[in-house]
Amino acid sequence: MNRKIYFFAWVVIMGFALVQCKKDRLAKDTPDCIRSKISSIQSEQVRNPPASVWQYDYNGKTVYYIPSYCCDMYS
Repeated sequence: MNRKIYFFAWVVIMGFALVQCKKDRLAKDTPDCIRSKISSIQSEQVRNPPASVWQYDYNGKTVYYIPSYCCDMYS
């Protein structure tokens, strides 16, 4: 009976592990400059607060916003 419980627990843990390994994909039309900035951010140490890139539709165009990670820096 214990083997069944261990096997079930292993299957559940592996299922969660596979779901958690999913990577976010960028849209194909993401500009190279934004892709470059995202790569640059990913190569840095983890920030506090976490780094983010926001995408908006403004006046019919796609725009991007990257908040500053510290107090007196421009975004």
